[in-house]
Amino acid sequence: MISKASFFGNPFIGLFSSVNDNYALVPLEDDGRFAKLIEETLSVEVVKTNIADTPLAGIYVAMSNKGVVLPNLIQDKELALLKEAFEITYVSKPPFNAWGNNLVITSKGAIINPELREEAKEIEDVFSVEVLPMSVGGYKVVGSAVYATEKGFVATHRASDEEMEAIEDILKVKGNRATVNMGSPVVSIGLLANSQGLLIGEMSTGIEIARVQEGLDLL
Repeated sequence: MISKASFFGNPFIGLFSSVNDNYALVPLEDDGRFAKLIEETLSVEVVKTNIADTPLAGIYVAMSNKGVVLPNLIQDKELALLKEAFEITYVSKPPFNAWGNNLVITSKGAIINPELREEAKEIEDVFSVEVLPMSVGGYKVVGSAVYATEKGFVATHRASDEEMEAIEDILKVKGNRATVNMGSPVVSIGLLANSQGLLIGEMSTGIEIARVQEGLDLL
């Protein structure tokens, strides 16, 4: 299923949630409409929680079907709730926190900000996947430039052929270049997706939606 969405008028919905094939994190500030749309579109169970006492799960959390990578700013009550849902809840060490912006992880592999090589080794050990430090399209914050599911990925339209090939090799899926919300190259903050469906920012054009669908193998 494919739906357009915003969160209180903001089409950059990827800032406010993080999803896998089973769960979605939705801010406590949601009035219920956003959670319902996520449930219906992505066929997941919603976990209502803030992260680091903010509604910005998409910035702070990186998620795969195996588990979640969390900031060290996570609150005790938030962590306790997530441990009930996820097999792996990895809390990073200070000072780094913005995992949603800097890590793309699936059950098959991961890419990470090239400045975080020490953290990459820890994530490899915890999640049992290969983690490749790299930049994409000039962005070190690869979690902003790439969005991946178990079926495919989309990358900023600025990604080179060599970078696209490297992502395909590490994640073991095919992908596509795309933009969201009428030309934004920061694709991950403009969508939420898994193997079952796609929720995309309401400003996205038909052509942008088609490109994202193709990259995520949701045609």
